Amino acid sequence: MFCPSCHKTLPSNVRFCAYCGADLGWRLLPGLSLPRVRLPPRWQVSGGLAAVLGGVGGALVGLPFSSILAGVFVGALGLGASAMFAEVATAAIPDRRAAERFGQALGALGGALVVPGGLLTGIIVTVWSGGPHSLQEFGARLAAGLYLGLICAAGGALIGAAGGVIAGGYTGRLGHALLRRRGAILGAALAWTFATVLGGLFAGDFAGRIAGAAGPANATLGVILQVLVGAALLPLARRVQRRWQGWLTGRP
Repeated sequence: MFCPSCHKTLPSNVRFCAYCGADLGWRLLPGLSLPRVRLPPRWQVSGGLAAVLGGVGGALVGLPFSSILAGVFVGALGLGASAMFAEVATAAIPDRRAAERFGQALGALGGALVVPGGLLTGIIVTVWSGGPHSLQEFGARLAAGLYLGLICAAGGALIGAAGGVIAGGYTGRLGHALLRRRGAILGAALAWTFATVLGGLFAGDFAGRIAGAAGPANATLGVILQVLVGAALLPLARRVQRRWQGWLTGRP
């Protein structure tokens, strides 16, 4: 096997590289390992705190709808992932105005990421709502789902971004007033989560109604799928964000 850090050839049964000391991860099979991901301590603190708060809040929101587990999952993943992204997306948040702007920016990002999630939601709901029994019918439903998914993506992104920007201004400012920088990060993460949930809710419900399978299950599917897609795309958003670092942190 090869060390992923220094690319030296190593025996297949070692845990650490003898040349650079890199941790080679958990061994699954001979020659196949699962790399370990180490996050800086401040990421762990922000992400862990946000995940706990999001899980509790999601459980409380989902309780009246008998969706406690879904609420915990959505809240913990959405708030935790977006808080870690917010932690590395900004170095300093000097005042309330910067916190407000940062919350609005992250809320808008959450709405923008509804585009791929809404597209995927429309396709899944359309294909599975009618249970296609032939390859030709499956192709027709796939094409219809793609068309419906584009509508869901556009509508969900607009609604999610608008809600995220509005919420981000309040949550970012309030968070900074309570906990300064870390509070602003949690407030911005809350705006991102709100935007993705709002956009996913619209995409799932709209797709279900158009496909003739209206019901809370489609809305729940849209929300869960959107949070998953949004969290998975945050590393990609980090690369794009670096070009707008000054604007995102509220600097002139």
